[in-house]
Amino acid sequence: MNVKEEILQRTNRGLDIFYFYMPIDFVPKRNFRNPLYDDKRASCNIYLDGKSDCYRMKDFGNDLYSGDCFWFAATMQGLDAHTEFMQVLETIIRDLQLSISLLGKARSIAPVTKSPALPRPSSGEKAPKNKGQFSLVEQPYRMEELPFGDVTVSTQRPCNASG
Repeated sequence: MNVKEEILQRTNRGLDIFYFYMPIDFVPKRNFRNPLYDDKRASCNIYLDGKSDCYRMKDFGNDLYSGDCFWFAATMQGLDAHTEFMQVLETIIRDLQLSISLLGKARSIAPVTKSPALPRPSSGEKAPKNKGQFSLVEQPYRMEELPFGDVTVSTQRPCNASG
């Protein structure tokens, strides 16, 4: 069995890959707004493709943002699914902790530091506007916030659901 098929077998035909990398909650076969660009309408969904027997994302508003679970993982990691496919597989295996060995691959599975690359629109389409880069900043709690996190067994009261 090849690595791609083994990944599909261990990830519910790729659905778990979409769940892991999708930045929003979604339900298969239900339309949602595509998180890869400023989508105005919910015209995107995840479905099981009977022909390839793996989950795919279909954007009815912009077909450039459609592909299988490997394409989606590559896009979210800023990789090209065609030219960097082995790195895409390595990233999925590492991120989802699948314990699959890539035979003959001595290359290290290092963290990917690229930002997500969006598909390039055709000449007749407008490119999505870049919303800017965001970063997380960790801040300590303020003194007035500290009592709210101080929940212990002694401070908890039993819940009386009957009235």
